Amino acid sequence: MRASLIRSAKPELAEAIVEKKAAIAVITITFFMTFPL
Repeated sequence: MRASLIRSAKPELAEAIVEKKAAIAVITITFFMTFPL
C-alpha cells in the first residue's frame, strides 16, 4: 500500500517542480524584458 502511494505521488511532485520552473522562467523573461541590461 505504501509503495503505491509513493508511486502515485511522484508524478504530481514532478509536475509541481516543472510548473515551478516554468513560473520562474516566465518571471525571469518578463523581468529582463522590462529591465533590459
